[in-house]
Amino acid sequence: MIPVVAYVLAPLLLAAGTYWWAALEQSKNIPTFAPITLPADRERERHEADVAMAESTLRNNRESAMAFQVLARASLALGTYLDSRFKPESREAALKAFLRSVEASGRALKLEPNKASAKILHSACLTRASSQLAHEGRDEEREQAIDFARKAVQFAELALAPWSDEDEPLTALCFSLEQLGSVLIQRRAAADFNEAQNALQRSVSLAERLLALKPASDDALLNLLRVLQSLGDYFAQRALTGDQNFPPEYYQRAADECEAWLKKYPDTTTVRRAFANALTKLADFLAKRGAYGDHADALPHFVHALEVRKKALEVQPNSRIDTLLVAHAYRKIAETEDALGRAEAARAHWLDCYLRLGDFEGQNGRFGTDDQQLYTQLQKRFAETKK
Repeated sequence: MIPVVAYVLAPLLLAAGTYWWAALEQSKNIPTFAPITLPADRERERHEADVAMAESTLRNNRESAMAFQVLARASLALGTYLDSRFKPESREAALKAFLRSVEASGRALKLEPNKASAKILHSACLTRASSQLAHEGRDEEREQAIDFARKAVQFAELALAPWSDEDEPLTALCFSLEQLGSVLIQRRAAADFNEAQNALQRSVSLAERLLALKPASDDALLNLLRVLQSLGDYFAQRALTGDQNFPPEYYQRAADECEAWLKKYPDTTTVRRAFANALTKLADFLAKRGAYGDHADALPHFVHALEVRKKALEVQPNSRIDTLLVAHAYRKIAETEDALGRAEAARAHWLDCYLRLGDFEGQNGRFGTDDQQLYTQLQKRFAETKK
């Protein structure tokens, strides 16, 4: 069971990581960058060939649960890859692949209704399809996304025995619960909030359980960080009386978990970036909340995030993404200094931001729209200052 389940959950883990990083780095106030596109999309061709081979095998094995599972896994991998391309046309193709995986895994489950691995596979496919549907943003797709997420939770729960501590069904249930909470929040119906909160809190409990099972796993830690921040986002978006006091608690806990981890494993680049993201998330929330003293409280968190970003860049000095993230960190500090009325300090950090963006361009980095606009503005600003 374990090799099959590991292959099933690998695309789900990759996809969750992709969405998590995208959500953290591509918010309204954080500039984005365009991913580099390879001249020949050979990886896509490989995934499509795997799907085609699975379809061909299935034609002669219509009663084989394994044949349907192979097709489901191949479709899941194709969808995950296509979604990672961040292109509208790729995302449309990704949705088709995920829906095909749901269909195939459902057929496999009908043939082997008592097999835990078949339930986990179907839950994984439903979760990914739900996430993709939710990104479409239309009411019809969102309703289907909620239905898929609820079914994903159901099948993951069926795969998990009450006394079980197996990480595969725990991971599937954790992911499906987080997806359910997230898509319910998107609908923003008052009746959904209790269900969403319950799903996200259960997801956090499961993530804690997974980390206890694998205390040296950075994947388990990143999973916990993601769901903690999702729960913080829930309270920030619900915005009822008193809710605005909760997000800093969850964002701070995510940062604390990272800091404790890095004391044990200082060379974990992904956790270092996650640490900076958690600090930025916390500071962003305070700056946007805008209560008396919030901007002043946000500033040290932005400064700490910059220090962490710089450390990541020291470890990988040729990393384009880390160069760009350092520029973003300088921008955050500059904006906060402006909000506090400290023009000279703000100007110094805007200059640092400009210089780092120049470094990124010098590394043959490709700017996204926001970054390009900012870089152009800063070029004019500092050129005029020199004159």
